[in-house]
Amino acid sequence: SHFSSRCFPCTVLFFFFNDPAPPEIYSLSLHDALPISHMHLAEKSFGQRNLQQRIAYNIGDLVQKNNWIAVVHADGNGLGNIVRTIGSEPDVLRAFSEALDQATCNSAQIAFKVFADEENEKIPLRPVVLGGDDMTAIIRGDKAFAYTVAYLRAFEKQTRVRLEEVCLRFPDLHSEQKEVLMKGLTACAGIAFVKVNYPFHYAYQLAEILCGVAKKDAKSIDQDHPQSCLKRSEERRVGKECGSTVSTYH
Repeated sequence: SHFSSRCFPCTVLFFFFNDPAPPEIYSLSLHDALPISHMHLAEKSFGQRNLQQRIAYNIGDLVQKNNWIAVVHADGNGLGNIVRTIGSEPDVLRAFSEALDQATCNSAQIAFKVFADEENEKIPLRPVVLGGDDMTAIIRGDKAFAYTVAYLRAFEKQTRVRLEEVCLRFPDLHSEQKEVLMKGLTACAGIAFVKVNYPFHYAYQLAEILCGVAKKDAKSIDQDHPQSCLKRSEERRVGKECGSTVSTYH
């Protein structure tokens, strides 16, 4: 993969195994929402157990001396097209769904490595949704960009690996079906930088909008094969990584 200044560089289906935090989280401030993002989801996102002492249940523990927080939302590209191509065979759809869910979880666990330098500190990340092709998380502002980039890169690789396994499992798939699966998926993401007392609902909404803008920009570059792309809200005070540009990578 390489970066450039210009390029950094859906369909919701019943069989996706999205693992969300409790729904009441969306009506709370970030300060109040953090404690109810449940432990199972954290372990699924981190890929580790026995981290109870490092989970940030208080927003102050998560942000530490940084008063800015980021809500990140990522969503896969072209999922509807893949589902239409592979057809309606229940066993194939189920295998595809399980493989995609596993790829998403693996990607989050790989991205979690950006926190390796905070081994004895509270983890500055709380997942909100993880499953299907969706990821939403609350992250300390200065780590949000690095985490999101790592996630998007991992998502491309992990979906290729997992969906190739689906092809091997079902050798009678048509060549068109195999071709679309073997390519894997790309994803887009939005990062909303906000103050810690900002309502989570609005921060999440902004992250969703930014993700939508990223998708539109990615499709403007290549309609048929959009690259992974992210859009972040401008907040100079979060740190030098934060800007207002769309980034895509290939």
